[in-house]
Amino acid sequence: MSETFYQIQYKHKVLKGRWKLIPECKNGRGSYDKIKIEKIMKKHEVDNPNFNFRIKESKPKTVWKYKFALEDGRTATFSAKGRKRVVDIDSFVLVNCDIELADGTRLDAVCAFDESSSGEHYSTYILLPEGHITAQGDEDFFEKLGKTREQIFPYRYRKRAELHCHDHHVDEKTGWSPKHEKRSEQEPGTLIETDPPETPVNVIIKD
Repeated sequence: MSETFYQIQYKHKVLKGRWKLIPECKNGRGSYDKIKIEKIMKKHEVDNPNFNFRIKESKPKTVWKYKFALEDGRTATFSAKGRKRVVDIDSFVLVNCDIELADGTRLDAVCAFDESSSGEHYSTYILLPEGHITAQGDEDFFEKLGKTREQIFPYRYRKRAELHCHDHHVDEKTGWSPKHEKRSEQEPGTLIETDPPETPVNVIIKD
């Protein structure tokens, strides 16, 4: 089966407007079979001569999962660009974050915070392509990111899930923290493995 997902769009030949999905392709429907889609489009072209039709192609997106071992024996699973908050132990939580490095590069990450100290930032785990991860403080941290210290530090973070406390460390309007490179030795949450990708999620172009 093709890895490409096909949908059909239409637009009136005279009236101005944007391309829209035909009813058979709404709500994420479509087909991986291009021949089938072409047959459906030809029928629409015959039945609706006042409209133009085209096939919209999209590639599947792989969603990688990252598992962390918590202090009480549980595991927490995160994905890139998620909005997850997981309590680790006591007041420590793991949260999805955006990271902006010194050179302006933005990366997905999971960070540990202490909600009892107004959101003190304790550790950073960068989520890399292919299901890999690197934690600040790892010996090969710079190698895995493919960057120098000057390109990485100072960096800043922005949480993608809310802490259950008033976090005075971030800008109230933008949500970004000041740039810093402080690192605590206390790192609740330890990476134990990365999963292979889930069944690909189709990228649907919404009107």
